[in-house]
Amino acid sequence: MTNKLAILVNLGTPESLETGAIRSWLREFLSDPRVVTLPRVLWLPILYLFVLTFRPGKVREKYAEIWREDSPLRLLTDSLADSVGNRLQAEGWTVRVAMTYGAPSLDDTLADATSFERTVVLPLYPQYSGSTTGAVYDRVGRILARTNVLPNLQLINAYYTEPGYARALADSLRDADPGAHTLFSFHGIPVAQGAKEPYEAQCRETASAVAAAAGLAEADWDIAFQSRFGPAPWLQPYTEDVLTALGKAGRPVRVICPGFAVECLETLEEIDMTYRATYLEAGGTRFTYVPALNDDAAHADLIATLVRNGGA
Repeated sequence: MTNKLAILVNLGTPESLETGAIRSWLREFLSDPRVVTLPRVLWLPILYLFVLTFRPGKVREKYAEIWREDSPLRLLTDSLADSVGNRLQAEGWTVRVAMTYGAPSLDDTLADATSFERTVVLPLYPQYSGSTTGAVYDRVGRILARTNVLPNLQLINAYYTEPGYARALADSLRDADPGAHTLFSFHGIPVAQGAKEPYEAQCRETASAVAAAAGLAEADWDIAFQSRFGPAPWLQPYTEDVLTALGKAGRPVRVICPGFAVECLETLEEIDMTYRATYLEAGGTRFTYVPALNDDAAHADLIATLVRNGGA
């Protein structure tokens, strides 16, 4: 039996709720040119003088709303990896978790990759964006550039077209207030960045595929983009604006976030708390957040299939 390694990569999370830990994580995250594309000479003074001075306390308050014994993103990514590992163990796979920012790092997780016959690196981002999957490629490339003996390594670019992905999302909608208007909310990116990559088209294709699999009429769903950061225009419509309009119209709504593999700050706090309040304050009557696929069996099956195919 071959000895194979699968690394499931997520964005990352602060190590704790301590303000210093949050500041350290934000420093690493927001220093990446893939995340903030402004020239370094402009951005780094803003980052160090203002963002890292004032933002950690605000971010801490948000994390405190969702934190359990650890960050939900870490707990659920670990649980998903365990479930995938159980499915693949008999086939010779070892399944690990790595984070692009924070721990466990890709450097540590890939350290012994040459001892495996094959390695698959799977960023847990169904749609490709340079700020997510591209950042993983950058990290892996820098690690390999320092390595004399290279592993037999496969990186998976995107998996939004995998049939099991749309099917699992559609299944999660079936019992979630089926009479409500469906809003597909994806993480936004700057318009200037979106013009250079396929992210927006892949998000729209995903929403259409899930809507079709769930049997939704075109009038019964919308797509929007969340998590805008900074003054530049991002992909539109903005989730906040769509929810405000639906609230004013008194339409029940259910929100699903197909781009997030597991729960995180953007789903649990931004969508299910902040934007829920936005919708209700606008006059909305019924708001349902549809959970991410997380460590559900269908999701573990999907990821296991991707690993198998990537390592074939």
